[in-house]
This record gives sequence, structure tokens and C-alpha cells, in this order.
Amino acid sequence: MFYSNYIPPHGRKSIVRYAASEDGIHWKAKNQRLIYGLDADVLQVSDELYLMAYAPENHFDKKDADIRIAVFNGRLSELASKPPFVEIHKPTSIAGKRFTVHLGEDGLHTFYFKHGGEVIITDESDEEDWTFNAYYEQEEGAIHIMGEGFELKGVFDGKTLKLLL
Repeated sequence: MFYSNYIPPHGRKSIVRYAASEDGIHWKAKNQRLIYGLDADVLQVSDELYLMAYAPENHFDKKDADIRIAVFNGRLSELASKPPFVEIHKPTSIAGKRFTVHLGEDGLHTFYFKHGGEVIITDESDEEDWTFNAYYEQEEGAIHIMGEGFELKGVFDGKTLKLLL
């Protein structure tokens, strides 16, 4: 199975990944860094020749989106042991950290910064909890959080996250 880690909006930093299953129910990730992109479809052309059609990262539902083609010559089982085609940047200093921040009238929100640029935001102040996925970029102490219909900027000093409202 080929799948992506879609991060709204538009699939920024999405990566096509490869998983395998013996029974079609239990899946195990074999290579989580095949190629930047999403919505991959793989066509077997011959015994050891595959074509992958995929959308480029950060172009989901955009007018300038195109379709890319990648060629793989070999057995699918070899994809698990191949070095990644995508270079994953070293985790930023905020990666793996969780913060609860008061966002003015919107109340308390928890931000969990995952490795790979994804941030999970949970509203802690409503009677009905909700969770939202977005992505972030960090350049030194500056943090930029982007999601569907919103954008936040802030600073991280190594201990504290301060969002600029």
C-alpha cells in the first residue's frame, strides 16, 4: 500500500510512504520516506518495473497542481531496505514538545509539535473537545504555524512557546 501523511492545507510536506500486509488487515510501514507528494497510484508495468503517478506536495486542490511520474525498477520488497528518496531534516528544537497556550477569547489550546513539521492543536476550553492538524516551520527561535484558514506566528526560547496574537 502507498499512502501519504496529508497535512492541511494543500498537503505541505506530504510524503508518499510504503506499507505491507500479509492479510490486508494488519499493516506495517516499510518505508516512510519514498518521495515528496501525495495521492500516489502505482502501476506495475512488468515483473520489476513500476510507475508511480502522484501529486506534488503542497498542491492539493490548487489550480497549478500537476501529476508527476516516478519510475522504480526492482521488487517492491526492496523499497523497505532502500535509503529514503526524501531527505528528512533533523528535528527542530520544538519537535516532540507539548504546550498549553491561552489564545485570548478562544481560550486554552494544547499544541503538540510532532517531528516532521506537523502540529496537533486541541481546544481545551470548550465543552466539546476538538483536534486540528496543521504544520509548522521553525527557524531558530521563530515559529510559524499554518493550517486551513489560519496562521499563527510566535517565538520559542527553548523552554516557552509565546504565540503572537
